[in-house]
Amino acid sequence: MIMKKTMFLILVALLVGCKAQSPKLEAPVAPYEASAVAADVQKVDITPKVDILFVVDYSLSMGKHQMNLARNIKKFVDEFSKNKLLDFHIGVAPIYDHCHFDADGLCRDKTQPNFLLGHLMPLKNTKGEVDTAGPRFVTKSTPNYLELLYNTLLIGEFGGPQFEEMFIPVLPALSPELAKGPNKDFYRQDAYLIVVFITDGDDSSTDPNLNPVEFADNLIAFKGSRAKLSVVGVIAPSSEKSCVKDPGAAHGPVRMEKFLQYVGADVLSLCNPHFGDALGVIGRNIAAKIPSQVIPLTGIRDSARTKKFRVMFGTQELPVTAWSYDSERSEVTINSDTVLDDSQKDAKLVIDFTSVTTKNLVRHKVKKIN
Repeated sequence: MIMKKTMFLILVALLVGCKAQSPKLEAPVAPYEASAVAADVQKVDITPKVDILFVVDYSLSMGKHQMNLARNIKKFVDEFSKNKLLDFHIGVAPIYDHCHFDADGLCRDKTQPNFLLGHLMPLKNTKGEVDTAGPRFVTKSTPNYLELLYNTLLIGEFGGPQFEEMFIPVLPALSPELAKGPNKDFYRQDAYLIVVFITDGDDSSTDPNLNPVEFADNLIAFKGSRAKLSVVGVIAPSSEKSCVKDPGAAHGPVRMEKFLQYVGADVLSLCNPHFGDALGVIGRNIAAKIPSQVIPLTGIRDSARTKKFRVMFGTQELPVTAWSYDSERSEVTINSDTVLDDSQKDAKLVIDFTSVTTKNLVRHKVKKIN
């Protein structure tokens, strides 16, 4: 009997010893653990940027219209710049003229246009002095920028052009090639783009492949998003028979109107008796169209993290009632009636926040039970 008990205990011990070596009895694998780690305060510049390109017809019939535009440009700028957050660039490009007229008024020399394709006009002061060294656009920090813009819009009147090529200079003016030279720093890919055409004629582009719809599609594709583009047409509409048109567009600006309709542009008649006020309304409408920017805030995991935010305009901290944050879209919206500090002329709109990320810990070593 004693022998049987002894054999039984040995057998149990052997079985237990075998099972100790079985993987089924190993200590469970420790999963990766995560802990919240607060990083340093980060700052994100969310200042809305706007690039405005005026494309101006300088033919002989345009003198009074250039003057009317320049005289009322303040109303346009004042309205859209009421949004003091806007960081704007405004430049002026003449239409292209691939013909150069000789003494008898004939287009013979096609190598000497009046202005180079897509080159912005150098800024000009009230004395007619041209700044050849500085940037060819104004910003809100440019001294006397309205005065400079007024004078630069007055390109003047020249013989011709025979072909008023309105579409052709736009994309070159925004191109990386000219951005390295005369148009340096004007165009910004992340900015909202506004193109303003002013002409009493029609587009007469000589490129047979550049029809109004193709040009519109090319412009939208270049910008990357239809939502980041607005167009304004200051024209002599076909429907207004009493509004005098360029002899080359006796039936109205047919191609230009097709383009403007396709892109959903704002249209202003050159003959509008309330031209200045209407131009101001367009400026206000443009400011309203500029969308809120989507801010990619890495490390923000849920809406509770919004308490980490601080929205600053220069040294002014905006109260939480002045802005909202959409955690799903990572989008910050500033209320339109937010009062900003007028004294901070060049202030940027900045979000600073403390990001919260996860940090993987080292996996525990597996220990076996002996």
